[in-house]
Parts: sequence; structure tokens; C-alpha cells
Amino acid sequence: MSDSAERCERFRLAFAKRFEPQGWKYLKSRQALKKQVKDLILETYIGSSWHNSAQDIRIRMWFMSWCRSIAKKECQDACAIGFHFLPSSGGDREWWPIGTPEGYESAAQDASALFERVILPLAERLERNYEATVYDLTMNGYSDPGIETPSIRAHTAFCKLQFASHVFGDPVGQQAAQRRYEEMSEAQREAKRKEVQKYAADRERARSARANGVYFVDSDVMYLVDRGMIALGNDGAIEFPALG
Repeated sequence: MSDSAERCERFRLAFAKRFEPQGWKYLKSRQALKKQVKDLILETYIGSSWHNSAQDIRIRMWFMSWCRSIAKKECQDACAIGFHFLPSSGGDREWWPIGTPEGYESAAQDASALFERVILPLAERLERNYEATVYDLTMNGYSDPGIETPSIRAHTAFCKLQFASHVFGDPVGQQAAQRRYEEMSEAQREAKRKEVQKYAADRERARSARANGVYFVDSDVMYLVDRGMIALGNDGAIEFPALG
């Protein structure tokens, strides 16, 4: 193991040890901290990068939870909710430099503070009242200035609609989809309309791309269209048909 790789692994091990008392387990093969809450696997990944200089070592962190029972089925996406962490310095967006002793210590403190502020309360809410928390994350999202994800709102992550439908049924998934659509800007609505149109025109290509890990359209769009929860009207506008 190179000196750079050793420094990154040392960072991960120290970070994981700090949160062992809260039930988080370090998985070296995945470079992630893991905890299970009911049907959800919660994982925080600590990725790394370095180039030619020992000073240019960086780490970044992202969170993803996935649903075990969905993963056992033939599905487009078993993810429940996910987002990236943002360093409080606002420097290199997602990356913390750890190539110097000062940078290493600053990154450790900042990343730990974010984990304590964002992830621990989320896990506690899920443990305390799973369904109520999932419903709130589906309808209102989870907001913090230290997270980022493609969304209708900055720094806000929402539960995936396929997961919401799995927990509560398609009517709730459709209600959440319509609520998010109504909150979108005109540009966001047009982008979503084009995704629905793209998938409806070539479903097999989209499914093949997804099976091979290639992005074609959003997995929630695939689920909504397949289940008749969203469609394009005669005028080409998005509609949310009544469910049978």
C-alpha cells in the first residue's frame, strides 16, 4: 500500500472508530460505514484521490441508503435516499484535502461534525419511527447546507419514489411525484417532460442501459411510466393519471 493510500485508509479507520458506539460498522471492501435500520441499509462512503504529489491527497464522503426487499426483486433502483457531503470551507466542493497534518485534522473534524449533524439524527429518526420518517423524507425531503444532490431544492434530498411506493403504495408515490413536479421551475419541468418522452419512446434501450450501469433516464421516471403513474397528454404535457 502506498503512503497516500495508507493515509486515506488511516483516515477511514479513525473516522469509523469514532462512530462505532452508535452502531456503525466499517466495511473495508466498500470503504464505507454501515448500519441497518429495519429494511434499510445505511452506508456512508469515504472515497479518496491523489495525484503526483503527496500533498495532493483528498477524500470525499457520500451517503446512500438502499432497501433490501426492493433489491431482492427485479427493479430499476433499490436506492432509498442519497446525497454528497459538502466541506464547510466551501473550497473544492466535495473534497477535503488531507495531504498535510493540518489538512488531515481539519478534514477529520469537519467530516465528523457533518456526520454527527446530518447522519446520526437521520438514523435515530428512522429507528424511532420508521414509517413516519420515510413519509416525511418523501414529501418534504431532508435539508442541510452540508449536503448536495440533484433536486428541486438546493441542499435537500428526497426519498426515491420507487421506495416510497414500496413502503406506502403507488398512490403515495404518485402524490409525491406530482407535488415535486408542481414545485419545479419551468426549466426543470421541461427537462422532466423530455425524460418521460425519451423513456416512453425507447424503454428497452433505457432498461438495457440501466442493467449495464449506464445512465439513460432517471430510474424514478422509468418506474412512474411503467406503473402508469405519469404520462404525456395529447398536447405533450405531463399528466398524472388516476390510478385504478
